[in-house]
Amino acid sequence: MDTNTFTKGVSDQDWARAARLANITPQQLKTRYEAAVAQHPLNLRKVTVTRGEAVKSGDAIRKDFDISLFDIVGLKGYVEFQGSSSSDWTAAFHICLELAGVSVWCTDETLSPTNAQICYHPDAGGAKADLCLAIQGTNHCFNVSGDACYWAFGWHCGDFNETLFCFG
Repeated sequence: MDTNTFTKGVSDQDWARAARLANITPQQLKTRYEAAVAQHPLNLRKVTVTRGEAVKSGDAIRKDFDISLFDIVGLKGYVEFQGSSSSDWTAAFHICLELAGVSVWCTDETLSPTNAQICYHPDAGGAKADLCLAIQGTNHCFNVSGDACYWAFGWHCGDFNETLFCFG
């Protein structure tokens, strides 16, 4: 099967936009993507979660995370939690939507007791996601939930609901 057909259905403009965000050429992104899709059966539901070790800096704790779906699309980033009381804490995070191992969308935000959850809907050509990030409960647990999709003759999506770390 010609792997170039995997990219049909995603416009050249979408590939160009995603490639700009990834700081590579559209052809490099397509090539990486086609190779990743060709290596994995389309019906394979594989979720891999990697949690980094805690790194302390003053009174802040930073932890990295990586959520991979199908080895093609995933979320990667970190959260830095500061504070301990139920009314005095912040959780700054950086998160990226990845397609075939390159970041095609990233954002930074800070959660707090008055803004404990935020949701995003990135769409980057061959990958898209609906995701929510939140600090939950008295143990200040960092949760990432939603779904992520990649394109190959149609959208293939996987959902996730991961409590990655608790800081309390």
